[in-house]
Amino acid sequence: MRRALSLMTIALLVSACGGGSEGTSPISAPTSAAGADTSAAGEPSTAAGPATAATDETASSTDATAAEAAATAEGGTCTIRISGDLEEEVEYPQHPIAISTDHWLTEEQLRESAEFLEVSYEEITARDDPVLTWLMVTCGPDPLGDSSTDQEGPAVMVMASDGTKGSQMPMGPGTYAVAGNLLDSDREPGTVGVGFDYSDEEFFHALAGSGELVITTWDDEAIEGTVTFDITEAFTDEPRRATVQMDFSFTCAAATAHSGCG
Repeated sequence: MRRALSLMTIALLVSACGGGSEGTSPISAPTSAAGADTSAAGEPSTAAGPATAATDETASSTDATAAEAAATAEGGTCTIRISGDLEEEVEYPQHPIAISTDHWLTEEQLRESAEFLEVSYEEITARDDPVLTWLMVTCGPDPLGDSSTDQEGPAVMVMASDGTKGSQMPMGPGTYAVAGNLLDSDREPGTVGVGFDYSDEEFFHALAGSGELVITTWDDEAIEGTVTFDITEAFTDEPRRATVQMDFSFTCAAATAHSGCG
């Protein structure tokens, strides 16, 4: 399932780093301005007094802005609870690509993503289709994390089904049926598919029609909700069964590839 993130991740990173004023850090400008005082000969000014005080004040303001941005970017968390033949509960912090949604991307980012994917932005939007996806939520170890660290643990991915229109999955509260696994090609538009990873040796798949995604809050700043579904073990004569519940509360500010936050 984690490999399914690759193309989406690349497109998001391309759109996020595509240049323009939106990619410029709001913290860097005051720092540069603070060091801009030079003499007529082009040498740095050695004058003390108000200039020094102004620099200190700017630096202090910059530090406060940086601290505030860092606090905002900490993001939310998600929790996976498994009950039945498997019993486990684990909480993860929001990682940078824990959520992807066209609703949180700017038009410039969407156009850059469409260009990268070699599709027509105008044709896609005219059909009310997403350039990337109306919604993809993942809960688990950071797929972009340091490979030397422990990346074990269950993971859940929820994604809008192919063919879903923007009018069927608008930004806001809503309830969507779990129509099956991510790889099931016959999922109805307006539903979601789910993926569940447990370990490299144990494989499970979701049962179609066994649950739903309930989004309680979704605006241009944050999204919160719960997805529940049943799973059964594959490739074994005595499959184990369990129910999976994943609660998530993610912020747009911590979804670093998205610039359309409120």
